[in-house]
Amino acid sequence: NIQQIRQAMDELNLEGTCNCLPSCTSIQYDAETSQATFDYKALFGAYRENETDPDVFGVRLSRVSIYFKESQFITSRRSELIGYADFLSQCGGLLGLFSGFSIQSLIEI
Repeated sequence: NIQQIRQAMDELNLEGTCNCLPSCTSIQYDAETSQATFDYKALFGAYRENETDPDVFGVRLSRVSIYFKESQFITSRRSELIGYADFLSQCGGLLGLFSGFSIQSLIEI
């Protein structure tokens, strides 16, 4: 039962014990559950089986169907906005622009 699993995970607090960073690539599905009565008589009729047959009598039946709600899914990818080398080059460019200073002129001195 999904509710029992969620309750057990909440009790153990498995989500909070990792201290891991979020995944760089993730796929997220919207889950939805539903249930209905199983019309076993129609199933036996389709296979031309008799539900009073001793081989079938007392058998417990269930059916699980898994469908995707939509044919599309949402993916996201995380990446750094600016790297270390990009940051240094932008700082050097701004210093050169506003104060006329560069690392090359520092080396010449």
